Parts: sequence; structure tokens; C-alpha cells
Amino acid sequence: MRDLDKYLADRLNEESAFSGREANWRMLTYRLEAAAARHALARWQVAASVLLLSFLMASGSAYWFYRESEARAAQWAEAAALMETTLSKTAAPLAVVVPQKMRSAPPDRSFARPERDLLLPLPVLLPSKATPLPVVLMAEPTVDDAPTAEASAAKVLPFLHPRDWQPLQYLPPPIPHPTFAPRRRGSRLWIGLQGTVGTPEPRPGISLLQGAGVGVEYRAFGQLWLTASADWLAYDVQHSDYLPAAFYRENPPKAFKIILGKPPAPYPLYNVVANQRLRLWSTGLRYRIPVHFWLRPSVHVAHTWADVSPAVYNYTFVDTLPGTPPKTVSFSSAQSTSAYSVRGLWRFGLALERETDEWAFRLGISRQAAFRSDFYDTWLVQGGIWYKW
Repeated sequence: MRDLDKYLADRLNEESAFSGREANWRMLTYRLEAAAARHALARWQVAASVLLLSFLMASGSAYWFYRESEARAAQWAEAAALMETTLSKTAAPLAVVVPQKMRSAPPDRSFARPERDLLLPLPVLLPSKATPLPVVLMAEPTVDDAPTAEASAAKVLPFLHPRDWQPLQYLPPPIPHPTFAPRRRGSRLWIGLQGTVGTPEPRPGISLLQGAGVGVEYRAFGQLWLTASADWLAYDVQHSDYLPAAFYRENPPKAFKIILGKPPAPYPLYNVVANQRLRLWSTGLRYRIPVHFWLRPSVHVAHTWADVSPAVYNYTFVDTLPGTPPKTVSFSSAQSTSAYSVRGLWRFGLALERETDEWAFRLGISRQAAFRSDFYDTWLVQGGIWYKW
């Protein structure tokens, strides 16, 4: 017994004189507190991501409506300039025939007359040096009012003297109603931001993978795109057993209890707590299926490699000692892991995207297969916004 006491005393003295002991325990306590608070922080991260995505979508929609209004104003200005040029080329009275669908309704229907529908307020801008020309605005006659169009015009325009009624020498064609087709800017380079949520398989006490990344795409020819992306992900570990080799490559710590006259017996493991970070680098191909719909489907394949960052795993052991009353022994052991890389991952998936003039919004799902036993397969859901450079 004295030899055993001396041995234990020497071990305790070595432990108390261990350099950096207090700093290491402080770092371990900080990591444990951060891992415990990550669940509450994750909800705020999701809420902030949704709010940011909503703001980006609202900003993109407002910018798109602004560009459409500018294009519409430019078309009307072009039509007004064309009318001004046409009027400046002739010295005879002009009759501008307005299509029926552009005919304005009278302000008060109580005293509406058929001839009032023949007038349309339309400002005509003439050059400053041009001679003012009498312009008669007429509605496009229908079958019913065609015989009485001249009589109606005479009643509506009494201020014109009959000597001013001259044969029309120039009759411009009716102004067509402007149509605005959806415009798409032909861009070969896309740059975007994307958020990622994934679930590993198997999932032994592993939370969802969460993170964000950036991507670049280049249209090589047709609808075939070259893609490259980088994603930064993280997940929490809260497990009651040792992790499989797909998630943990180190030799995990174990604790043994010494009983005199018996071989050492391991203490039962209570839980494992950690926070693991990793980066995914991908290069691949994407093909946009030529379907004319407001949502464009696409399929993609990519080669991926992962860089797993160092982390601190904390192992807690708990045992109940016999006796009256029974006693519970609990202690922890922390272990730092080293970084490593995994090559040979392949990602296959499909996505739907909505494209505007300068932006594209995409939501897709993919399967990342490892084809090896020392890493795990993952289902990934990604949503992002892309700028058409």
C-alpha cells in the first residue's frame, strides 16, 4: 500500500507541475461553452440568413422594375421623336389615326356622345423653327361609325373654318401599341453567394452541416457551364459513444480504473462534445435544360475535395462506485485533432433557377458521395443569388 501511495503521490506532483495546465483548461472550458451555446446561435444565424436573402430579393426586384420603367420611357420617347420628325416633313394638315384600343373614355359618361370618343388628348411637340401645322386627332373608325366620321368631326371641331378643310396629303400609319418582351442579358460569367445545409450519412450524434460559400460559373458553349465553388461548413458533435472512423481519425482517449487483484477495467464513456469545421472545394460542369418556363432546371456534376480543420474533442467518463450510498465518479479528457484532407469526392445534383436581366436565383439539391470508408456521404441543399457579369 505504501508503494502505491508513493506512486500516486508522484503522479499527482507531476500533474500539478505540468506547464500550461491552467491555460489548457481555460481553452477547454471556452470550447465547451461555445459548443453548448451553438444551438441557440444557430437559430439566430438562420433568421439572419432568411432576412438577408429577403432583402437581396427585394432589392433585386426593385432594381428590375426600375430598369423596366426606364426601357418603357425610352420607347415612348422614341415614338414621340418619330412623330415629331414626321410632322416636320409636311406642310399639310395631318390626321393621326389612333387605334381603337388606345381610345380614351370621356370623363363623364352621363353626357357621352359618339363623337366625343373620336378625340384623344395627345401632346405633339414641334421644332421651335417649324411652322405650326393643324393636326386633327381622329379615332380609328369602326364599321358602325365609319359613315358618320366626317359629320362627327365637323361637329366636334367647329372652330375650323371650311376653307381649312383640305385633302390630306400625308397620312402616317397608326402608331402600334408598344409591346415589351422579356429581356435577358447574354452573359457568360456568373458570380454568386450561396448558403448550404447538409445532413451526413451516417449521422451518429452529428448536427446538420451549416455554412456559406462563393461560386463562379462560365458558359463555355450552348448551355454547358464550367463551375467552381468554395464552401465553409461546420457541425456540432453531441454523442454518447465514440465516433466512427468516417468522422474521427485519431485514437480516442480511454480511462481505466485500477482495482487491486484485478485487471484494469475501462470507465464507461458518457458523452463526446465538439465543434468541427471543414471546407469543400468543387470544380465541375452544369447543363441547363432548354425548357422555356419561368423556372429553368439544370443538372450538374462536380469533383470535390474536403479540408477538415483541427478541433478539440472533450470526452466525459462517468462511473458509479459500489457502496452505501453509491458514489458517482465523473471526469473529462480533452483531445486535439490534426487537420487532414480528403480527395475523390463526387457531387451529383439538380437545381431550379429564376433568371432576370442581371440576377439569377437558384435552389438545388445534391448528393455528395465519398466512395470510401474513411469519410461520409452527404445530402446538400444549396440556395444562392448570382450576378450576371
